[in-house]
Amino acid sequence: MSKRNSNRDPHEPDRDSDADIWRKSGPRRREPEITAPGPHIIGMDVPDPGLRVNLANIRIDEAAKKAGKIDVQLNSPVSLPGIAIPILFRNEWKGADPRNAAPFTGSSGVYEVTFVLRQIGSVVDESDFASVNGDSYIWLPEAGNPPRTDRPVLLLQHGSAPAGVLFEGFSNAQGRLGMLVAKNVRADDFEKAELKANHAVQALLSQLSVRFNFPVIIAKTKVVETATANQRLEVTTPFGVQKLGQLGTVMPVAGFEVYASLYREALNSNSPVYRFLCFYKIIEGLRIRRNRLASERTQKGESPTRQRELLPSDSASARTWLRDIFELPPGPDEMNVAFVFPPNTFGQRVNRIIERVLTPLRVGIAHAVLDTGETTLVAHELLHMRQIRTWLPLINCIARLMLRTDFPEAFTPPGVR
Repeated sequence: MSKRNSNRDPHEPDRDSDADIWRKSGPRRREPEITAPGPHIIGMDVPDPGLRVNLANIRIDEAAKKAGKIDVQLNSPVSLPGIAIPILFRNEWKGADPRNAAPFTGSSGVYEVTFVLRQIGSVVDESDFASVNGDSYIWLPEAGNPPRTDRPVLLLQHGSAPAGVLFEGFSNAQGRLGMLVAKNVRADDFEKAELKANHAVQALLSQLSVRFNFPVIIAKTKVVETATANQRLEVTTPFGVQKLGQLGTVMPVAGFEVYASLYREALNSNSPVYRFLCFYKIIEGLRIRRNRLASERTQKGESPTRQRELLPSDSASARTWLRDIFELPPGPDEMNVAFVFPPNTFGQRVNRIIERVLTPLRVGIAHAVLDTGETTLVAHELLHMRQIRTWLPLINCIARLMLRTDFPEAFTPPGVR
């Protein structure tokens, strides 16, 4: 058996075997080593190889502690917008408290899972970790006038005990359901607790959506381990405000409109599966377009041009590559690479990634939701497909790379052309 260099970059291609990327793409974790003197540690889960990044040590003064309010401001090392980041709030207890030895992934026990809702068109502040002021189309008359927001005013049970999950509903300041909390979710770790509660709440909300004909969107999820008070939640890096100069002329680009509409659809959606499908459709359409144009050149006796697109070969070139295709402003970007490039993808041909990874994923989704016959897959379960979440940032990059290559005139500032 060949030995591998334990110090090599985990994203570099595996030179010892030609095992396909699809088999290797699942997340792997190893126990992190983070030490800090402060009473609280905030860490960020990196998708693979499972490293955690210590984002901040927070010292809480007694006045804030008595007021029950802790203000946290984080400067995320992930600057690429639209990336889902799991954030861990880990407590350090005084002395040799056994809770300090709890694993980062969570232990077998009881968890509290909170789902913050929002209406279509409303915004939940992703940067405000403590905020639970969600919104929905569900009015809660029992909340009173003015509405009480500090106690549950609704109980919703999904399934029967002991396998069922009981949710407490909290009103927002407008008297509408803002969040649902499951306080006694038994699970082996943070991830299993979230999946168990998510399965129940999604099924419950889907039935309400059909019964009353309104949309119900989950904007934010928070998981608390009861034994340690450690918390995990997922936030999405925000899209920054872009600056335009004086009004210019935006000229139509032949053939670009259909791809641009798909790209916009992907960014507008909060469904990972739908976003993946939109980006894949762009890639698929551009590959067909390239073949058509090559065939037309051949028929004219011209030499067809072939695009040989490669992913960056290492972390340094990957940071430059991402800054270029997304036109990122200067800022922290060291963690962008970890969230965009799954292991063993550095230096790979883009076509290889498409054929060996993205196309099988697309086919799997098609079989699940488009095949004829009786439907057996629940739509919200598809949203937790680990592979979709793992490859979504990279498929976004590939779609954008191909668009920039094939339609460079669409990426010039308005009025420049």
